[in-house]
Amino acid sequence: MLDGLPLAIAQAAAFLQESGIELQTYIGFYEQQWKELIDLRDWADAPLQDYPDRSIWTTWAISYNAIRERHVATANLLLLWAFLDSKDLWYGLFASACSASTTTATSLLEWIGGLASNELEFTKAIQLLRNYSLVEDVKDLASYATHPVVHRWAYYFQGKDSRVQLAQLAVIVFGWAVPHNSLREYSTIQRRLLPHAQACSRWVLMDETRRSRSHDRVNMEIKVAEERFVMLDAICRLGILYADQSKLGEAEKMYQRALQGYEKALGAEHTSTLATVNNLGLLYADQGKLGEAEKMYQRALQGYEKALGAEHMSTLVTVNNLGLLYADQGKLGEAENMYQRYKDTRRPSVQSTRRHWTRSIT
Repeated sequence: MLDGLPLAIAQAAAFLQESGIELQTYIGFYEQQWKELIDLRDWADAPLQDYPDRSIWTTWAISYNAIRERHVATANLLLLWAFLDSKDLWYGLFASACSASTTTATSLLEWIGGLASNELEFTKAIQLLRNYSLVEDVKDLASYATHPVVHRWAYYFQGKDSRVQLAQLAVIVFGWAVPHNSLREYSTIQRRLLPHAQACSRWVLMDETRRSRSHDRVNMEIKVAEERFVMLDAICRLGILYADQSKLGEAEKMYQRALQGYEKALGAEHTSTLATVNNLGLLYADQGKLGEAEKMYQRALQGYEKALGAEHMSTLVTVNNLGLLYADQGKLGEAENMYQRYKDTRRPSVQSTRRHWTRSIT
């Protein structure tokens, strides 16, 4: 019945072992599930067209429904995972995001409950998925992976509105899991996060992170605004990760996307907008686009002076960045002026060529 397909057989066997039901009963489940799939009319975007009689989709749907009946949060975790990398998921990814942003923690609580903040609960959820042959251990990383085909199912199994919401949640979770450069192991963690960055960037560039139209925007106005700001911060942090890992083209796309959002939501002179402008200046300088870098630094400097004052740390960092840029351009007089201003007013905590980390409005 399963046409000898190993993945379908493995999932059917896992279900039989976990449930303890008779084979004939499972065949009845299979036929019932197959009929429900056939009754669906929208097959245009559905994957696995090349698998005979959609046997793998059917065996997966049976297992997924059984998991959902036992623990909704575990089933939701599998759906959210479809918007992250399939090969390396670990508890700390969620825990870091929750500790960095209360809005992110609240959003995760609504979707996967305590799995995001309680490692024991997360481990139990993974064990349930493993029992149904949907997850396997990645021993070298102390994390978990799911089969690429299962990963693809979880994406298409949902409706379009659900995909939009989960794409948004995935970007928020990932962005706020990016470690600050003050963390001792930040470079190692960033490298590990890169595959997730590539997955999340796809949703950002496809604009899959827009809010679903099905929401009541009147009753949810405050929540939507909070999530929009946290989303923009997450995209900016994604840009920082790319920049730190010398993936400058990808970083530029994220910064530009975040900048457009900040300008629209907060205005051109808000400090979150200016932080992204400064980061773009650093990026352009690294790319050798010195003219564009100068424009960004000048814009950031004028904005910081107006918003924060001439002696604020962010202002002084931009002053020093301009000095370095002028020196690279051979504008030694202008560089000297910037250095002198920085020297006369700098504080011990100020570091040059510093990327600005935006902070959530909430």
